[in-house]
Amino acid sequence: MMMSENRRVMSITIVVFTLQFFVVKGQMKEPCKFGDKIEYGKLGEEVQLPGGLDAYVSHPTNVTSRGGVIVLQDINGWTLSNTRAMVDMLMDNGFTAIMPDSFEGKAAWNRSRPRSEFFGFIRQRPASAIDNVITASMEYLRNEYAITNFGIVGFCWGGGAAHYTMASRKDISAAVSCYGLMDGNDPRFGEINGPTLFIFGGSDPVIPNRKINKLRRSLKKNTMKFAVRKYSGQSHGFVHRKLPTPDDPNKDMIYKARKKMLRWLKRYISRKSLSAV
Repeated sequence: MMMSENRRVMSITIVVFTLQFFVVKGQMKEPCKFGDKIEYGKLGEEVQLPGGLDAYVSHPTNVTSRGGVIVLQDINGWTLSNTRAMVDMLMDNGFTAIMPDSFEGKAAWNRSRPRSEFFGFIRQRPASAIDNVITASMEYLRNEYAITNFGIVGFCWGGGAAHYTMASRKDISAAVSCYGLMDGNDPRFGEINGPTLFIFGGSDPVIPNRKINKLRRSLKKNTMKFAVRKYSGQSHGFVHRKLPTPDDPNKDMIYKARKKMLRWLKRYISRKSLSAV
């Protein structure tokens, strides 16, 4: 009887250790829920960046651009209408916004695939390997629109990629990472080279409170401006995958998060862009 109980305890311990391993490594075991589909206004166009990389770009035509914003996709790829709607929203607010194919031709996640394949999918598309995509996007915006000041907005997978970018590059003026983080064990976890806003949902199972608290503690060691905002009751993807209908009790939180993102970018990108004129 005692032997059986010991085996049961050992089995539970192994399961708990396995779950902790995946959390510590920052790996999602299965894809996050898609949420609502948001249509976009098709205000931009599809282009090719240096090296043949595909991208969707939206540029204001009747005002001076506030600067360039590189939008980093989630697991659903650069063609997702939800994220393109965010690109168009940034353009409506005066930015030249571009969303490159951050998977560089590799297929986006298809919801018809078995969930068991997701871990392998993510491993083949590390959010840390984003440098070439950022460089190509910046080169395109410089050449086509004479943009000299750049920011980044990332969602989910792209949020983690934005975090990695701000920890490794010094040529980005500001960033907004929406419900995405780099590996918590990475020695650069608390390092950012420019003002960075982190947006999270208060009820997000992908990024629990302890990860958010660790981020806050780590960033306090950094001298760069940062903000960590958690929106009560919101789950993963609420900023760009939730349609704020008039009767939705969450619509105020969605709008607050989007406005915070826009204010952050206007404060830290527009100021430099205008001073350079």
